[in-house]
Amino acid sequence: MYHYLSEPPPDADIIRRDLSVSPEQFEQHLSYLRQEGYETISMKQLVYAISHNEPLPAKPIIVTFDDGYRDHYQNAFPLLLKYGYSATFFVFTQVIDEYNVDFITWDMVKEMHQAGMEFGSHSYRHSDLTNRDVDFLIYEILGSKEAIEERIGEPVRAFCYPSGRYDE
Repeated sequence: MYHYLSEPPPDADIIRRDLSVSPEQFEQHLSYLRQEGYETISMKQLVYAISHNEPLPAKPIIVTFDDGYRDHYQNAFPLLLKYGYSATFFVFTQVIDEYNVDFITWDMVKEMHQAGMEFGSHSYRHSDLTNRDVDFLIYEILGSKEAIEERIGEPVRAFCYPSGRYDE
């Protein structure tokens, strides 16, 4: 699971530094995985393998990215294609809707999806979803899911809780 795929700026805080992997490091990861015979699968493939006893490659791995930063398109996407790998990108959609230049665009989502990348929801605003009422959760989770589905033309089956926080 990756967040930023770029060098952090000189004034970056500890969180940004901890969540950053350089493109060179990422390419080393992909090269290692390729040399060791790993094959990427999607979350959809994993679900079908578990629920329908569908076969998986001998060495399956799921590569994921959280948040939808622009460097996913600029740095991760070309390297994934170079190594013949796919990944699942969990995006929160508010920043895409607002054309925030630090995040991918809907056109980038479409291009990446058409090239074999999978997309999942990471909510609308990347809010903490614990201790929230049903209306809030529907807005955050279902709204984001539907926005992604509208752009890629297929169901979104995976959801990644922002910051991994969840409750009953």
